[in-house]
Amino acid sequence: MTLNGRTVWCPPYGMPLVFNDYMDCVWLDQRPETLFPLIDRAAQVGCEVFCIDGGWCENKYGEGLGDWLPAKSLYTEYTLEEVAGNIRAKGMIPGIWTELETCTPTAAGAGICEEAVLRRYDNRIGGEKWFYNFCREEVREYLLERVDALYRMGFRYIKNDYNHSLGIGCTNNYGGDSPAEGMIRNHDAFLDFMEELYRRYPDLMLENCGSGGLRSENKTLRRFMLQSISDQELYKNNPSILMGSIAVLPPEKAGIWVYPYPTVFADYKDFLPDRRYLESMADGKQTAFNLICGLMGTMYLSGRIDLCDSYNLSLIKQGVSLYKKNRKEIMRSRPVYPTGIYNMNEKELCTFGLLTDTKLFLAVWNLCGEGTEGQWMDSSSRQDDRQLTPGSQARLFGGRVVGLQRWVKEGSRAVCCFPEREDIKYRFGNGKLVIEALEEGAAFFLEILL
Repeated sequence: MTLNGRTVWCPPYGMPLVFNDYMDCVWLDQRPETLFPLIDRAAQVGCEVFCIDGGWCENKYGEGLGDWLPAKSLYTEYTLEEVAGNIRAKGMIPGIWTELETCTPTAAGAGICEEAVLRRYDNRIGGEKWFYNFCREEVREYLLERVDALYRMGFRYIKNDYNHSLGIGCTNNYGGDSPAEGMIRNHDAFLDFMEELYRRYPDLMLENCGSGGLRSENKTLRRFMLQSISDQELYKNNPSILMGSIAVLPPEKAGIWVYPYPTVFADYKDFLPDRRYLESMADGKQTAFNLICGLMGTMYLSGRIDLCDSYNLSLIKQGVSLYKKNRKEIMRSRPVYPTGIYNMNEKELCTFGLLTDTKLFLAVWNLCGEGTEGQWMDSSSRQDDRQLTPGSQARLFGGRVVGLQRWVKEGSRAVCCFPEREDIKYRFGNGKLVIEALEEGAAFFLEILL
């Protein structure tokens, strides 16, 4: 499908909303008793795909990675196929994580032929993880069998990761002395393999994770419907990451991780929020901040949403509903940067917009530290804005001006769509957005009708 001169490689209605159980969620704890409550809650908030991430397969970080067999220690009472059936029964598409290009030395696939893995001048590449040689038909057939087994279990969404680097390349597939040429040939063969999956399974959806943002050039992304832009744990980094990512990716391809009620990796086993944790989340500020990030591309939901309170649950439902409402228009949008690209860890207010023919979707995040003095941000004339504002020494909670004259029209009007909070105060007129009150760490989402 072609929209506004660019080819959109996703369903006509936009990318389905995926819930992924990894980041700031259950991490590697893939027991059915941890998954089933999440599956129920993901369906309740309106997710359309539930993706089981790392941890489901035999020996993820040990021997056997590359054969993609369910871990026998996990699936005793329920099989992996029955977990997929539970996802399907709740109205969602089952998805699963893989890292199809790599294997451990003891994986069965590593020994199916002499040149099954990549080498550089006779040395296997990768150390504890080797790389499959996709130029070999035996390798492709073996991995097709593994994908076919997952497909027969009911999985229709594959998140393919690329967590290990080939370095300067390989020499298996090239007779000369250019590892780079060998790497290009292998990557092309891998992309042909992806196209073969589409031919065999027309209803299969493929995501490129790439360790959170690797290999996000168009040659690769033409074969994938979605790109995870990052899997870092600190949600306040996401505005900077998504702004930079959408400078090079179309927003409908940019999978932005959203994790309300996060669990840090060190504490994921049998996580239960204590009173202090619940109190810290009660105002919904962190949840809203996360969800607004997801509204500026393709929302990719995670986090322990099965444990959240009723208010945060209502925020998640609102954010999900708003993403679904806007996603078709996101496919027609282009990014705008009213306050420039936010530099990670800077103490400032930042904004980011997606512009269509009729609307400007605008996110505003306040990342100023308490006591930070106002910095008047206007893309057209910052000096003029300093004169227009009610005093250049305004403190944290007000007086910010964002110039939008380049993108809005006379008579445009702004509506705050999310969240509904009385302490968010702003004025919009004459192409300027004046933020009168916004707490540190808070955010809001505007729809400006052109």
